Amino acid sequence: MFFLPFIFLFLFFVACNPEKKQSLEEKLDTVNFATPKKEVEKPQNLPKIDTNKLDLLGKFIQKRARFLLDKKYGYLDSTYNPIIENVYDEADDFSPKIPVVRVKKGDFYGIIDTIGRVIVPFEYKQMGNCKDSLIMFVKDEKYGFFNKKGKNIIPPTYDWASGLTNGYARVNFMKKWTFINRKGLELTKPQFAGARDFSENLGGVFQGQKWGFVDTTGNIVIGFEFDKILMDFEKGKAKIEKDGKVFFVDKKGKEIK
Repeated sequence: MFFLPFIFLFLFFVACNPEKKQSLEEKLDTVNFATPKKEVEKPQNLPKIDTNKLDLLGKFIQKRARFLLDKKYGYLDSTYNPIIENVYDEADDFSPKIPVVRVKKGDFYGIIDTIGRVIVPFEYKQMGNCKDSLIMFVKDEKYGFFNKKGKNIIPPTYDWASGLTNGYARVNFMKKWTFINRKGLELTKPQFAGARDFSENLGGVFQGQKWGFVDTTGNIVIGFEFDKILMDFEKGKAKIEKDGKVFFVDKKGKEIK
């Protein structure tokens, strides 16, 4: 009985102060959804350069221009201030759609981005340019491909490979040729005795001492009947030689007269 007054007092307090229920919107208002600021690596502060003293100044691409000073290459930003120090023995211009570039230090090539961060380390004696989504490289005398982020998407397994031309690269394995596309997929298994770069979605292939053409799916669309391909397809026609006669053919292999 001694505790009854306290129990009634407690119940009275709860009844007079009901808990306020929050709506979903009110609960969300109390949550801090502020996105944490991503720490961005800033380029180092480099001394200004008198552009009149440069040995070479390239055109601006990706707001970067290649320059040569004291036999070393670097890059200027759009305000003509150096953003990547001139420490490279060779350097390419940036490509309009690819924000990385091939450079060389000593005997080895690597890849850097637009503020000079190393994307691919300097350990390759041979490397293709960065003008497409796949970049050819050589390691242990075998050819493979990086993507533009520096990820090794085709391990160095081929005996030879070209860079991408019109979206396709020629590759050789065990003295047999085929093509790969931008995704790194082979159009056919390596099977041809020779291959030419793709042009207008057709690539020349050599088999049985004759040339023909495959399309982008690897299908043979013009049979092996030509002795030479003198000019790949351009504006719908290719220049070939057959039985000592030189003429043009269309994309079905028919002579254009």
